[in-house]
Parts: sequence; C-alpha cells; structure tokens
Amino acid sequence: MIKTLSNFFTFFQSSQLSHDLDTYSQDLVNLFTNYTNSFTQMFKQSMDNCKLLLIFHHSPRNPQSSQMLIQLLQNLEIVESINKNYYFYVSNVNTITGRKLEELHAISEFPSVSVVFPFNSSTGQLLTVLPYSSITANELNKISYQYNPLFVEIIQRKNEETQRQREREEQEAEYQKALLLAKQQEELKAQENEKKRKELEESQKSSEIAKQNEIQSQLLKTKMKDDMLSKKAFFEKLAEPTGLNVSSVMVRFPNGTKVKRVFNKSDKIQLLYDWVDSNQSATRDYSLIKTLTKHKLLDKSKTFDDEQLCPSAMLVLEIN
Repeated sequence: MIKTLSNFFTFFQSSQLSHDLDTYSQDLVNLFTNYTNSFTQMFKQSMDNCKLLLIFHHSPRNPQSSQMLIQLLQNLEIVESINKNYYFYVSNVNTITGRKLEELHAISEFPSVSVVFPFNSSTGQLLTVLPYSSITANELNKISYQYNPLFVEIIQRKNEETQRQREREEQEAEYQKALLLAKQQEELKAQENEKKRKELEESQKSSEIAKQNEIQSQLLKTKMKDDMLSKKAFFEKLAEPTGLNVSSVMVRFPNGTKVKRVFNKSDKIQLLYDWVDSNQSATRDYSLIKTLTKHKLLDKSKTFDDEQLCPSAMLVLEIN
C-alpha cells in the first residue's frame, strides 16, 4: 500500500522494505533519518507538475509518529487523494531541512501535516497546517479543491510560455531552414559560376588552340606555296631531256588534273616528287602510285629506271 505513493518512495530505491506493513516502524525511522536531501527535488517536482506539496512533519522522539504515518498510508482513500492531488514529503525534524520547515510552518505538535503552494518563495507558500487528527480524505480533497485554482494562472503562464517556446523553436527552425536554403542556393550559384568559368576557360583555350592551328595552317600553306613557286621556277629553267634514255611520266591529281613531263632514266625519284610539288601546294604528305601495278614509289633514292618507269608511266597522287 505504501508503494502506491510513487512520488514518496522515488528516493528510497536503495532501501527496499521487505516485511509486513506493521513491522515497518523501525525501517521507516531509519529511512526518515537519512531522508535529508530530497526536499528540493520534491519541491521542484511539485512546482513542475503544478500540484500542492503535502509535508508530513515527523519526530523520531515521538514513538507514535512512525505508527501514525503507517496508519495514514493504510487508508486507501487518503492515499488516493494524495496521489491525485499532491506530492508527499516526510520531514524529519532531526534534520536541517526538517528543523527549517518546522520553524517556517510553526509546527507545535508531531505528527502534523502542512500544505504548501510551491510558488512565491524558495520553500513555497504555506496554506494550512493540519493536526494528525484532522487528516482525512475529505479534508485533503477539500483543501485541494479550495487551493488548486491557484495553479490556473500559473498553468496558463506555463502554457503561454510553452506556446512562446514552441513558436521560438518554430521560428528558429524556419530561420535555420532559410539559412540552409540560402547556403544551398549560394553553393549552387557558386557551382554554376565555377561551371561557367570552366566553360569559358575551355572555350578560350579551344579558341586559342584553333587560332594557333589556323596560324600554323597559314604558315604551312605559305611555306608550301613558296616551295611550289621555288620548284616551279627551277623546273621552268630545266629543259626536258630528249632521246631514248628518257621516261615520259603523267601524274593525275585527286581533283582530276593531269600533268606530264619527260625525265632522264637516271634521274632520282626525288626529282619526280619535286616536280609534283612544283605543280601543287595542297599537301606535302602524299605518295605516287603506279596505276597498273599499284606500286608505291616510296624510296626516293631510286632512279626512274629502277622503278621501271621507262619509257613511260601513268601515276596517281594519293594523299597519306
């Protein structure tokens, strides 16, 4: 039955009672003697849960005090009323806390019960003191009914504070959400800017490469054209040979153009390539191929006779 007062025995877990109720007297005395540091905690629970605090003033010098407490807690109606409306604290007058409460509440006899409204001071506001003989379930219910309205304004304030706290938390959550969104947008913008920067860098690089390639291409074209003109001038001054030891060669270009010239059988194939160069400036990377045998004239140190180009031959220019 005592265990139904859960708030009373919260602090007694290290000293479990294990006998029948009417043998608890000495155990209770030992428990109350050590029960010196729980008032602050019980007071806070009473305050937090907006319940009146019921203080049982106990004196070990009074042999009937423990028995009276046992009798009190054997009354199911009283226990039910306490559990419903109060937090219950046993004050030992032999402790510092007990003596202070005895003085504050002007306790004149033991045991007595004082009812405290747990606000307005560090030890609460004393509402009434009941002698043991007046402690009944009806009286406790009456006191609770009379004074519980004191909690209405406090509960309202607590609810308002809870609401304000909830609103602050919601605002903070919205603020953090906005911060996160702004950060994400900033990161996204930074990523987009970095992407654009890289694209611009790549574009500029590609443009620069294209420009360099164009310059190189123009230089190569100019070089090949100069080479063509130089070789053309050379062959214009070089008379074509006559007689039997000659080779008449015709070369067809990829565009269908054909050119023809007579060479000595002993001339090198290099001279043939130089003559082809004098007739076009499109490329220098090509091969001359015999049309009938599909043989490529790759060894430019050989002679016309070596490559069997005599007395005449038809060649095609193939770009490599």
